[in-house]
Amino acid sequence: MPNELNENAQAERDAIIAEIHSAFGGANLVNHGRTWSECEAADRYKLPDEEKARSERVVPWTKLVDDQKWNPFQGMGGFSFIEVKGLQYYLPPTMIRFLRGDNTELFPGHLLGVIERWTHEWILPYWTEAHVHCIARFISFMSRHDANLQKYPHEENLWLDALHRRWNTHLPQTPGA
Repeated sequence: MPNELNENAQAERDAIIAEIHSAFGGANLVNHGRTWSECEAADRYKLPDEEKARSERVVPWTKLVDDQKWNPFQGMGGFSFIEVKGLQYYLPPTMIRFLRGDNTELFPGHLLGVIERWTHEWILPYWTEAHVHCIARFISFMSRHDANLQKYPHEENLWLDALHRRWNTHLPQTPGA
């Protein structure tokens, strides 16, 4: 996202980031969810390095936001091998990175596809109302401010499609609307 956000968009972005921190807390994986190294091992058809996975489990997701060693779209493992508990850990830092302008996904719509896959109605009960609200606000913001939309204005706006398809129902209704 370029630095061209106006004051209102910057305030909205900052409010969404604060809401993500509030909704997802500073959780770590502990004994739940697949770690990033376990996802990579699964993609390579190898057994995971148990010591590395154990060390990843105790790191709060908030540390990943600015961790230059962690790449959400490395091309190996990652979101293709995640499950819902792991996504609840890795999604918040990824959303914050996108909101800050680092949306270097493998292809446009990659993150949105992951979100859609792991929030269907049969999986939705694993997410809190606060989680779903944050995701909806994130999708709404990206539908208006994704840098790829500015670079390629004639391409389909996948964020907006997702918002209209179902995420707008998770946004607060404005009075008189």
